[in-house]
This record gives sequence, C-alpha cells and structure tokens, in this order.
Amino acid sequence: MIKKKMLMETIGKKWGAYGFQFEEYDYYRWTFSRRVDEVDQKISIQEGIYGYPELRFEVELFRGSEREDVGDEKIKELSGLKEFGMFLPYKGEEELRELLNKWGDLIGEKVIDRLADIPVKWHEWPGKESGRKLYEKREELAERFYKRHGIDEEAAEEILLGKMKEEWDEIIGKPLVKVEDRMVELAAVYGKLWIRMFKGEWIYMERDTYRGALITKSTCHNIYPLKKITAYWHAEWDDILEDYAKEKQRYEEYIKTKRRKRK
Repeated sequence: MIKKKMLMETIGKKWGAYGFQFEEYDYYRWTFSRRVDEVDQKISIQEGIYGYPELRFEVELFRGSEREDVGDEKIKELSGLKEFGMFLPYKGEEELRELLNKWGDLIGEKVIDRLADIPVKWHEWPGKESGRKLYEKREELAERFYKRHGIDEEAAEEILLGKMKEEWDEIIGKPLVKVEDRMVELAAVYGKLWIRMFKGEWIYMERDTYRGALITKSTCHNIYPLKKITAYWHAEWDDILEDYAKEKQRYEEYIKTKRRKRK
C-alpha cells in the first residue's frame, strides 16, 4: 500500500519539477495536477482495488466542465511506454519505492512535457444538477426504468443489463440536451445493480472536476455511475455488458484469492 510520505519523496519531487502538485487522495487513487493554458492536466496513481500490491497510471485532461479521458493507447503512442496503463505488481516497500522512482522518471521524461501534443476531442459532461438529481432521486429514477420495461429491481442481472443496453444504444452520440435525463436514469439503475452485486452505499461527492453521486464501501471498488454512463455515451469505453463482465470477473478472481488465503 502506498503511503503519502513515500509518494511525496518519490513522484512528488520528480513531478514537482514540472509544476505538478499533489491534489487529492480518493479510495486508493492518488492524483497530481497542474494547469497549462486553461487546461487542467491530471496524472493519477491507482492502487490495486482489491488489496493487490500493484498500481497503474492514468491521465485525464479538463477544460472547465469539459473533460477528456486520455486513453492508454494514446499515451503509449506518445511515449513508447508499452506498459503504461497496465497494473504493475510489486513485493514489499522497497520494490514499491523502486517502482515509484522508475515510473516517476519515465512519465516525467516521456509523457509530461508532451501532454500538450495529445489531440483532444473535448466532450460535454452532465451538469452538477444531474449529479445531485441522481443522488437525491435515484429510487424514483430507477423505478421509472423498471416500470417502462415491465421488470423490477430484483430481475436477473443479465435482464437488467440487456434492457440498459437497449436504451444505451438509443442515446449514444445524440446531443446531451436530448438524452441527459435518460443518462441519469440509467446511472440510477446501474448503481443499484452494482450495490446489489458488490454491496456499497451512495454518497454525494463534490470537487472541482466532478460533482455527483458516488458508490463507496463496495467489496469491488468506488464507482461514479453517471461518469460510467457518460463514458459509454461518448463511446470511450467498452459497451456496458463487456465492462460489467470485466468488473465481475475481476471481483470473482479476488474472492477466489481471498478464499485460498484462508485455507
């Protein structure tokens, strides 16, 4: 597990030379940022979400309310770092420090000063009002979806995901103003399914770059349901069925590992 003192002694010092400052820690995710020409550049270190001794790096760009998830492939192409975005394992504190030093240097030398070269297609995101609406009216929103499809919240996950996929396919690529309400509704349904399968609870998170409903204390990991649905709408991520299947597979692998350790 990363400790802030070690992080600041390694990556903090290295990226500080480029103007990056530590911004926040949020559930095993450490974020550094700087502002260049009205664009907030953020680099995050995500620890293993199931307690695995591993970490990965991610890059995001923000311009006001607009956001760009810089995919791993773009960074690999930009930097030549083939392992960027992959979970990198380590054993013990010494290996962790070596990993942070190594990747702190690599990202500093091959990524940071070239972030401005990344071709960006800025995306709209739902406003903070939608994030608040999801948190306050999630039960009402989900019930509307269930009634429309003649099902209830206890329907099999395959049925729920299939119905969500039908609606997702209808809204993808359409103007935000025409589909934002549907996106919030889908986020409510996805969030309730997530809690049913992986436990957790809803909270409201407010920060500079995101305001909205977050599911935390899950046996899986924190998720922002509306953020996931918006990424699907942008066609940035796998479709909802593939994404959920990957999450479930990783969770099941974690459960198997945990059981083996008990024997």
